[in-house]
Amino acid sequence: MGPMKKILPHIEIGHDEYGAVAVSVEDYELFDFISDYVTEQCNLDWEDKTQKENEQGEVHTMYFSKKHSIKDVEGALLKLSPTEIDDIYMHLITNMLHCNQQHLTSSCYLTSGHCHLLCKKPHKSRQ
Repeated sequence: MGPMKKILPHIEIGHDEYGAVAVSVEDYELFDFISDYVTEQCNLDWEDKTQKENEQGEVHTMYFSKKHSIKDVEGALLKLSPTEIDDIYMHLITNMLHCNQQHLTSSCYLTSGHCHLLCKKPHKSRQ
């Protein structure tokens, strides 16, 4: 993958080794929001996804069809408010901490691998 550029909190954009636009997103819940946004509201289809772990946790990368330019994808993403992106990410972190503090035996409602690492409770599958 080529060099990535941070365009929003927790989101980077660049090209993969084949020239396709790649967007990396920290954490699954935020990735899910971005995926829904680009496909449903922006009509930008992506073709593949990878996941890796780094020091901050999960990083999910979506790879767009080559028919979409980096300008198109970046322009669509920049219509989102950085504050909204941070709020989504911080909401997730707050929920994980709350989940961890309660030490409940019931299933956690979050689907994030981050929460699983913190609270160690069974997680409901995504519907």
